[in-house]
Amino acid sequence: MPVPRVHSSFEIDGNYYLVMDYLDGDTLHQVLLSLRRRLSLPRVLDYGLQLAKFMSQMHGAGWVWRDCKPKNIIVTREGQLVPIDFEGAALIHRPDPLQWSTPTFTSPEPRDHKVRNGVADDLYALGSVLFLLLTGRLYDPARPLTIQKLRRNIPPKLCELVEALLGGEPEGRPSGNAVRATLNSILLNSKRQ
Repeated sequence: MPVPRVHSSFEIDGNYYLVMDYLDGDTLHQVLLSLRRRLSLPRVLDYGLQLAKFMSQMHGAGWVWRDCKPKNIIVTREGQLVPIDFEGAALIHRPDPLQWSTPTFTSPEPRDHKVRNGVADDLYALGSVLFLLLTGRLYDPARPLTIQKLRRNIPPKLCELVEALLGGEPEGRPSGNAVRATLNSILLNSKRQ
C-alpha cells in the first residue's frame, strides 16, 4: 500500500511540519459521511483487504501505527486507500509508553502502566474500522452490538473475524496476514455465489 512520500520538513515556532505528496481524494471519514447508505459488501471487503495488507506490511517492517481511524485514511479517486498521519507510530521492539490513539479506535484493555508493543491495538483499530464500514456505526465496547443485529446477510465468517479483532484478549486477535487470508476467502466465496 502506498504512503505519501516526504519531500521536505521544516519547523516554525516549535512545531514540525512535513511536505508530502498531494493526495487527490477524501478521508474515509468524509466518504462515509457523504454516503446515503452503507457500503456494499464487496467494497467493505476491498477496503478491509487494503488495510489488512498495510497493517501486515507495517508490522512486518517492525512498526505500529497506533492511530488507525477513518480520518487518517485517504480514499483516492481510484478507490485506493492511503494511510496518513504517523506521528504516533513507534517501533514494535521499542514501544512508546504514551498512549497514542483515538477513542472508539482504541482497545479497551486497562493500561495499568504496562507498556505494550501496540500490535494488538492496531488490530483492534482495524476491527473498529471494519465494524464501522459494515454497520455505519461506531463500535462501543461498553454496549456491544453484534453486526448481525445491525445488518443482515453478512457472511458469518466476516462477523467472527471482526468479533475476534474486537475481542477482549489482545493476544487472541488475528494478525494482519490472518485478516487478509480470511477476507480473501470471503471475497472468493461471495464471487462464486
